[in-house]
Amino acid sequence: MELRTICANYFSGFQELYDFKNNDASTNVIALLKAASYFTVIIPIGFGVTYGIASLCGRFSHRQELTETEQTINNQARERLNPAIRISLKPSPIHSTTPTQKTHSITTVQRPPVQTEESRVVHAYTGDLTNQEKKNVALAYNKSDTQLNISFTQAPTLAVSIRLQDMFASGAEVIVNAANTHLGGGTGIDGAIHSKGGPSYATEHKKLQTLYASNYISGHAAMIGSGALHHQNQIANVIVVAGPSGTSTPQKEDELYSCYYNSLLLAHSQKKESIAFPSISTGVFRFPKERAAHISLKAISDFIEECPNTSLKAISIHFLQSAPKEELETYEKAATYDKTAT
Repeated sequence: MELRTICANYFSGFQELYDFKNNDASTNVIALLKAASYFTVIIPIGFGVTYGIASLCGRFSHRQELTETEQTINNQARERLNPAIRISLKPSPIHSTTPTQKTHSITTVQRPPVQTEESRVVHAYTGDLTNQEKKNVALAYNKSDTQLNISFTQAPTLAVSIRLQDMFASGAEVIVNAANTHLGGGTGIDGAIHSKGGPSYATEHKKLQTLYASNYISGHAAMIGSGALHHQNQIANVIVVAGPSGTSTPQKEDELYSCYYNSLLLAHSQKKESIAFPSISTGVFRFPKERAAHISLKAISDFIEECPNTSLKAISIHFLQSAPKEELETYEKAATYDKTAT
């Protein structure tokens, strides 16, 4: 039976019920039964239509969700195939609540070696600290006896120390590389700096080698980039010197003094706050350690006299961590005031 016929009969039955008062009893009963029978047909059809519409909506919504899921899976597959696609797949947030973190680049700005007129001069060494100069020096060991702290009266805010410590762990802004005159790389501290500084440091070092045509002058000082040390150890720059080798002579003492003094002047001219030295020339170059202690302390004292308002806050000289305490005692003896002297 067609739906149109069912609906017509349904409303016809109700019309007959409406005329109840005008019909006889038998007619009213028949009309009531007719309306009831068609009512039982219309209701299921209504429910069926409603269910059908709801199902269609649900399927559309489910299909939409499925489509989004499929898209996510596809995106993930694309990312695995080509990680660079991630940039285009992930939306950029309009506002970010996460603060930007600053990172250190392992590459340094390509600049020529930094030198001053004075840092290219070999200065004359005028002699060890006088007893009067030693009177203005205060000495103190740390609790573990691995560091000798030296204070100069004329520079109360400058911390000078001699340490049994890896120079790369000094925390200094600038470290000094004791290289050789041909600047071709070597053993000792030079080899260690090349190793830790990586190819980017080797490039910086090569610029200095080219500038001097592999004939660096002992006593000169030049500042270059630190390569990978910038990222790994927070070391901004390296000052390269070439110390003397062998036994002590007046010329070699001039050269060693100039290595320390020129490095300090150069760091000061570049507004650096801390510098760390190795014990220049006392390793494979075998310069006498006692003389090296006197000369380096005199260079620091003269620098303080020359630059009382220096930007430097810390100066340190480093020996191997495994070195004996005698290394520190050599400096203690070189700086100790002799009360018996007249």
